[in-house]
Amino acid sequence: LLDFYEQQASARFSNIPWLVRAQEKALVDFTRMGFPARHQEDWKYTAVGAFLKQPFLPSASPSLSSATTPCSIPISCVTIESEMAPGQRADEKDGVIIQPLAQALVEHADKIKPYLGKILQQQHGFHALNTAMLQDGVFIYLPAGVCLTTPLLLSHWQDKEYQASYRRNLIIAEAGSSASI
Repeated sequence: LLDFYEQQASARFSNIPWLVRAQEKALVDFTRMGFPARHQEDWKYTAVGAFLKQPFLPSASPSLSSATTPCSIPISCVTIESEMAPGQRADEKDGVIIQPLAQALVEHADKIKPYLGKILQQQHGFHALNTAMLQDGVFIYLPAGVCLTTPLLLSHWQDKEYQASYRRNLIIAEAGSSASI
């Protein structure tokens, strides 16, 4: 089963050079660590055996490549109540950016690169596999001093059997900014 996931990850690497390096390192970590097991203290009450009997296929999500064009969020979505003016995009208010991670990797790499892949350390195989297979998610950026008063709701809908979803939601809140998510 590890070979299956290694092949899936290798076939879906980004073509953004710095992201590929993070994905390759995560795949090496995944190969070294494998999936957690009950003999590990943190996993002694979690039965992952049944989960590992069935391979899960990646969803058809936006590609994380430098050729990515603006896209919708097919599985995740962000709901923003009436804080925005009619017709105004969420990423136009006070410098706030809310968009699919695939799109943000191209348009806002300077903001994302210092954080993505560095916040979540590869503590076990599931973390490493998530980074190696990183496909999509949401990017939220709050500039310094900007406070959103209406909560943001991130939701995920999964309706296919044996489908894996490797998402990373990245939220960057600069000094003095705030939001309820």
